[in-house]
Amino acid sequence: MEINITNQKLEEHISSSLNLNKYYQIKDEELLSNLIRRISAINCPCSKNEIIKETINILKLSSENNLELIEKIQEIVNNIIDLGDLIELTNSITYDDSIKSTYLHIRNPCYFKDKEKNELILLGMNNNGEFPLPINLRERIKFDGIFRRIINFSQEEEKELLHNNIEEILLGQWLKQPKLQKHDELIRNYQNKLIKSHSFDRKDTVEIFLNGPKINVTYYGNRGKGRRKYLDKQTGTFVSRRSAEFGSPFWSYIKCESGKITNLLDLPIKKFLSGADEGLYLLLAHDKLSGNAQKYRIRKNTNRETILDFFSPLPKWAQRYLIIFGRKVPKYKCVFSFSFHNDNFNKVKNFLEKNLWLEEQNE
Repeated sequence: MEINITNQKLEEHISSSLNLNKYYQIKDEELLSNLIRRISAINCPCSKNEIIKETINILKLSSENNLELIEKIQEIVNNIIDLGDLIELTNSITYDDSIKSTYLHIRNPCYFKDKEKNELILLGMNNNGEFPLPINLRERIKFDGIFRRIINFSQEEEKELLHNNIEEILLGQWLKQPKLQKHDELIRNYQNKLIKSHSFDRKDTVEIFLNGPKINVTYYGNRGKGRRKYLDKQTGTFVSRRSAEFGSPFWSYIKCESGKITNLLDLPIKKFLSGADEGLYLLLAHDKLSGNAQKYRIRKNTNRETILDFFSPLPKWAQRYLIIFGRKVPKYKCVFSFSFHNDNFNKVKNFLEKNLWLEEQNE
């Protein structure tokens, strides 16, 4: 029996089973994000693709008729990972791609305080995919996109969280990021480690991210159209990744001579970063060094808010910073977009340019 995803009774049933405090439609982020949390709690540890596939299967979506909704599910899974509800952990450090690499694990329930807004942001879930709260606090949760917030909380309510063994994460811990340094210093440190690393006999296809003054850094692009290319006969130093049979791809920093990998440094080398985060961070530094820094675009500037468009993925710790001071909005000819209140804009702009070496795009 096929499920009609526009059926109101189905949507009411899902909203109720997820303990949401109102009725949501299938297309709503509030419903999808909490359904994905429930699926993650059941299936983790597992890969991101497994969570996406299981969500699509449960909703009985076809790629022919529901492409937009499927893309939204993929985006929400990525956003939940960025937020910190799911944690990417490496099961083994190995150069054998047939061995399981990185899997997603659920974060234990916790929260952090946004003192400026006087609200608690809830992270993680229990084994049922829910945030374990007494009924009086559960009714106070405001579902806002992928976020779960308790607004205007009292000290007594926070004590109740601690009494239920729900720990506080300090904002600085949640936003933990690499120390501030110059882009050329970062590359020099990694290249010193790279020259001490081993060679690598290519058994599978390796994908590299081209860098240099002539690369179009405003277009991340699909393989072959953007800066992502298969390693062929290139010479140079590149951020790269190669597929793993299980879990997420392996990210590396490599040195090549005519397509032969003479040195390979597997990422991450910093314990609190993922391989993807470290690779993207290193790519930002390479672009700045080549005089071709990655860009952001000011798309809309009103009396109250400014929308920024980004053309390449950013490390999760950077996206968390943007989440604190802004909110995701529909993208336009870019990878993703955020809107910021003008009171926060200069702070965000300074962060992007000092910590990530981004530059404003001149139309």
